[in-house]
Amino acid sequence: MDAPWDHTWPDLADVPALRKANSKLSVPFSKLSFSEKTMETLHLHIDSVGLDCKRFDHSAEGQCTAFKLLSSLGLHIPDEIQRDVRSKYSIRSTDCKEVKGKVKNPRHIYTRCTRIYQCLCSTDHQAGKRPSKDRQIGWENVACISWIKIVSTHDEMDKNSKKMLCIDEITGIFDHTEACESLVQMDRDPRIGLHPEIRTYALSLVKLQVPITQLQQRCREFAKDKFGDAPGNTHHRFVLNDHETTSLYRTYFAELGVPQRSAAEENLKKWFRSSKPSPPDSHPPQIVICSSGSLDNENEPVSPIQPSPTKRTRRLPALPAQKKETRKTSYGIR
Repeated sequence: MDAPWDHTWPDLADVPALRKANSKLSVPFSKLSFSEKTMETLHLHIDSVGLDCKRFDHSAEGQCTAFKLLSSLGLHIPDEIQRDVRSKYSIRSTDCKEVKGKVKNPRHIYTRCTRIYQCLCSTDHQAGKRPSKDRQIGWENVACISWIKIVSTHDEMDKNSKKMLCIDEITGIFDHTEACESLVQMDRDPRIGLHPEIRTYALSLVKLQVPITQLQQRCREFAKDKFGDAPGNTHHRFVLNDHETTSLYRTYFAELGVPQRSAAEENLKKWFRSSKPSPPDSHPPQIVICSSGSLDNENEPVSPIQPSPTKRTRRLPALPAQKKETRKTSYGIR
């Protein structure tokens, strides 16, 4: 079976292998979201059965075996293997570090990623630093104890052709509980993300200042030409929702370097509280980069604005020397 990230196996002679496994495998409890009852079941399973651990060499046979196991478990790799929206596994954490190639001259730098997956049928929405009152997860919590760690090596030096080179290790508890295996229907519809190509196209229209009504229509035409009449597949959605225009504009402004701020009324208590008020910076050199307003109308207020970093080198226009007049001004940040 060929790997989905490439039709031919890359040369992995320069990729360093993992260090020898420790005598005792560890469980990343801090990165998993289990209830206390599920945690007790997990400890009993580890004491009686232990953990599953599979390490793979960098040969074509070893990587084929790794990919078959990856597919049988229904796991995904971001930017490499797409996630089925019905999948029970979700990534809890991702840690990446650089590793040096074996050949010294020139020394190639690879990226080794360690991802922790947990079955959604055991994810406790009330645990962790940000607990939630309502369960927004599509699958019911039936105290499944399955979790998996995947270690993979990627070549990201060339940003135009970065790809996953190999799977080094798959560890954890591969089997689901009986209650989890018998669960085949989701409690609620899953969240399906917009297809990356459609989002990129929509973002290009936003940059051209296309109106929202035309934006949705042109995205529908683009999706129909690209994917047909289907509203989506098991990985992505082909329809641009109304609320997604806000996300597109935020992405565009972030690229321009304009920071996103909450509305002023949300900060009134913070600004005007009696104890240690914290208003926004009012020092003109910090906020006044350029101004809008006409010098012809002396009653028109000057409106200072904070532009993107590309405009911060512009200087304020100087007033003509012959005009010595007092002008009303109003200060604020747009």
